[in-house]
Amino acid sequence: STVTTTTNYSASPSSGTASSVSAVLADATGGALTVTVPDMAVNGQIFIVKKLDTTANAVTLAAPAGSFLEAGASIAGGAAGCRVLTYQATAVGAFAAKTWRIIATF
Repeated sequence: STVTTTTNYSASPSSGTASSVSAVLADATGGALTVTVPDMAVNGQIFIVKKLDTTANAVTLAAPAGSFLEAGASIAGGAAGCRVLTYQATAVGAFAAKTWRIIATF
Protein backbone atom coordinates (compact mmCIF):
# COMPACT_ATOMS: atom_id res chain seq x y z
CA SER A 1 0.00 0.00 0.00
CA THR A 2 1.08 3.61 -0.57
CA VAL A 3 0.37 6.64 1.61
CA THR A 4 1.15 10.30 0.91
CA THR A 5 1.68 12.52 3.95
CA THR A 6 2.54 16.12 4.81
CA THR A 7 2.73 15.47 8.58
CA ASN A 8 4.35 12.94 10.90
CA TYR A 9 3.21 9.42 10.04
CA SER A 10 3.37 6.21 12.07
CA ALA A 11 2.73 2.98 10.20
CA SER A 12 0.70 0.34 11.98
CA PRO A 13 1.79 -3.33 12.12
CA SER A 14 -1.01 -4.11 9.66
CA SER A 15 0.63 -1.78 7.10
CA GLY A 16 2.29 -4.83 5.58
CA THR A 17 2.84 -8.56 5.73
CA ALA A 18 5.79 -10.80 4.92
CA SER A 19 7.01 -10.23 1.36
CA SER A 20 4.86 -7.09 1.05
CA VAL A 21 6.01 -3.57 0.27
CA SER A 22 4.58 -0.51 1.97
CA ALA A 23 5.51 2.99 0.79
CA VAL A 24 5.19 6.47 2.24
CA LEU A 25 5.56 9.50 -0.03
CA ALA A 26 6.59 12.34 2.28
CA ASP A 27 6.06 16.00 1.37
CA ALA A 28 7.92 18.22 3.85
CA THR A 29 7.03 21.52 2.13
CA GLY A 30 5.21 22.67 5.29
CA GLY A 31 7.94 21.59 7.70
CA ALA A 32 10.11 18.72 8.88
CA LEU A 33 8.39 15.39 9.44
CA THR A 34 9.11 11.90 10.74
CA VAL A 35 7.91 8.62 9.28
CA THR A 36 7.94 5.82 11.86
CA VAL A 37 8.07 2.17 10.78
CA PRO A 38 5.80 -0.38 12.50
CA ASP A 39 6.85 -1.65 15.93
CA MET A 40 6.14 -5.32 15.27
CA ALA A 41 7.98 -5.94 12.03
CA VAL A 42 7.15 -9.07 10.04
CA ASN A 43 10.24 -10.83 8.67
CA GLY A 44 10.51 -10.12 4.95
CA GLN A 45 8.43 -6.94 5.08
CA ILE A 46 9.82 -3.97 3.12
CA PHE A 47 9.05 -0.34 3.93
CA ILE A 48 10.00 2.53 1.57
CA VAL A 49 10.01 6.26 2.32
CA LYS A 50 10.52 8.83 -0.45
CA LYS A 51 10.91 12.61 -0.01
CA LEU A 52 8.89 14.42 -2.67
CA ASP A 53 9.77 18.10 -2.14
CA THR A 54 12.90 20.20 -2.71
CA THR A 55 12.86 22.13 0.58
CA ALA A 56 15.59 21.90 3.22
CA ASN A 57 12.99 20.50 5.65
CA ALA A 58 14.02 17.11 6.96
CA VAL A 59 12.20 13.83 6.42
CA THR A 60 13.40 11.34 9.02
CA LEU A 61 12.79 7.60 8.95
CA ALA A 62 12.56 6.31 12.53
CA ALA A 63 11.65 3.29 14.64
CA PRO A 64 9.33 3.43 17.67
CA ALA A 65 10.73 3.03 21.18
CA GLY A 66 11.70 -0.58 21.77
CA SER A 67 12.40 -1.24 18.10
CA PHE A 68 15.58 -0.63 16.16
CA LEU A 69 16.44 0.98 12.83
CA GLU A 70 19.86 0.73 11.29
CA ALA A 71 21.19 4.27 10.90
CA GLY A 72 24.50 4.46 9.10
CA ALA A 73 26.95 2.17 10.85
CA SER A 74 24.92 1.83 14.04
CA ILE A 75 21.56 0.60 15.23
CA ALA A 76 19.41 3.37 16.67
CA GLY A 77 16.42 2.83 18.94
CA GLY A 78 13.46 5.11 19.53
CA ALA A 79 13.56 8.63 18.10
CA ALA A 80 16.92 8.27 16.34
CA GLY A 81 16.71 7.48 12.66
CA CYS A 82 18.05 8.24 9.23
CA ARG A 83 17.44 11.22 6.96
CA VAL A 84 15.74 10.71 3.60
CA LEU A 85 17.18 13.05 0.95
CA THR A 86 15.27 15.09 -1.64
CA TYR A 87 13.84 12.97 -4.46
CA GLN A 88 15.49 9.89 -2.98
CA ALA A 89 13.95 6.89 -1.30
CA THR A 90 15.22 4.73 1.51
CA ALA A 91 14.06 1.13 1.77
CA VAL A 92 14.24 -0.84 5.01
CA GLY A 93 13.55 -4.51 5.48
CA ALA A 94 12.49 -6.44 8.56
CA PHE A 95 14.90 -9.28 9.21
CA ALA A 96 14.27 -9.98 12.90
CA ALA A 97 11.66 -9.07 15.49
CA LYS A 98 11.73 -5.31 16.14
CA THR A 99 14.76 -4.79 13.88
CA TRP A 100 14.72 -2.89 10.58
CA ARG A 101 17.80 -2.74 8.34
CA ILE A 102 18.49 -0.33 5.48
CA ILE A 103 18.54 -2.37 2.29
CA ALA A 104 18.68 0.36 -0.37
CA THR A 105 18.83 4.08 -0.99
CA PHE A 106 17.82 5.16 -4.44
